Order: sequence, then structure tokens, then C-alpha cells
Amino acid sequence: MRKYIIIYIISLIPFLQETVYSQRIFLVEKPGTVNNLKFRIGDRIDLKTTKGERYNGIINQIRDTALIINYELVLNKDISAIYTTRALISMFSAAGISGGVFYIFLGGLTNIVDGRTPIINNSSLKTGGIIFATGGLLSVFSKRKRHIDNHKWRIKVLDFTIIKDPGIYANPEN
Repeated sequence: MRKYIIIYIISLIPFLQETVYSQRIFLVEKPGTVNNLKFRIGDRIDLKTTKGERYNGIINQIRDTALIINYELVLNKDISAIYTTRALISMFSAAGISGGVFYIFLGGLTNIVDGRTPIINNSSLKTGGIIFATGGLLSVFSKRKRHIDNHKWRIKVLDFTIIKDPGIYANPEN
């Protein structure tokens, strides 16, 4: 039985080669602390370059000096900021925006059923508007910006590959 298990594992080695290549981690770290963000292939990333371009999407490849996001090449030296989402603030923002609209809708529906006029009264409009505006204001604070300047935050690529992939930068003369 052991012999069949070993043969089975050996036969899977060629298929595992792609996972060996994908052992790179794009690390954004704060020097001198343990604060860091790790991005792998398939993770979503939101960043801004020194030219002012915004890239938001899935990481397709992590190279030594570049990222490929949504099949577009972004050099590491050109990255000026990384944006991350604050989940709790984002959740309260969405709840506030949809809750404000729902409150005004529910007040209007109640007045229609009871046969009152005006359909949307001032008190429900004010309260719903305040809830909506609070949610909208929270959406401004739902993203955190980390400036890449090698003092506050810096970028590193951690490479744990066993077999080195020559990639597109391979020199055929060597």
C-alpha cells in the first residue's frame, strides 16, 4: 500500500510546479515594528503610483521588481501609496446610507397606508437625511492610505520559491 502512495505522490510533482512558482509574497511593512500587510497572488490590492494612476484589482503575478495587477505591469519603485479598507467603518457607512433611505421610504409608506399628507413629512426627512449623511461621511474614512516612502512604510518581495523561474527577464547567453 505504501508503494502505491509513494508512486501517486511522485506522479503529482509535475502538477505541483505552478504552486512552487507562486511562493512570492508582496510585503508592505512599517520599519522597526511588526505592522505589515501581506499580499499573495489572487489577492485584491488598491494602490496609487507616483504618476497619479490608481490600480485596483487582483494580483496576477508578483515579480522581484514589479506587480501585475489585472494584467497591467506596475513597477514597485513607482508605487506611492497602498489603500486598505477599514471593514467596520465601511460596514457602518453602508448601513447608514441604506438605513437613511429605508427610513424615509418607511415613513412615506406608513403615511400612504394611513392616508396622511404629505407623504414624506419633514421629521422623517430630517432624521433619514441625518442618518444618510452620517453614512456618507463615514465612507470618507473607510479607506486607509499608507504612504510608501521607505520611512513610514516600505515594500519588499519575499521569495520562497524552490525552483527559480527565469521568466521574461531570462538571459539566453548564460
